[in-house]
Amino acid sequence: MNSPGKTLRNGGALPMVGSILGYGLHSSTTDREGVALDRILNTEEFAAYLGISRTALYALKHKGALPPAIRVGASLRWTASSIEKWMNENTEPSQ
Repeated sequence: MNSPGKTLRNGGALPMVGSILGYGLHSSTTDREGVALDRILNTEEFAAYLGISRTALYALKHKGALPPAIRVGASLRWTASSIEKWMNENTEPSQ
């Protein structure tokens, strides 16, 4: 039985937006003033969410096929909202 999800336009499958490494993609916290803060994923988390290796993630980034990353020192980070937007723009419903 196929699980519901999305399919990349190039035919690859992506998991449903939701749980990633034990907590929701859209998990957020609030700052002292009660403003919601967007969840930030590191390279390992984003690669695991897509079900690909870090090497494959870096290759996609090099091709310009990923949402914009935030550089924190030598590390890359992505916001959950940018990932969701990217997925919505680059996926179509599975059949």
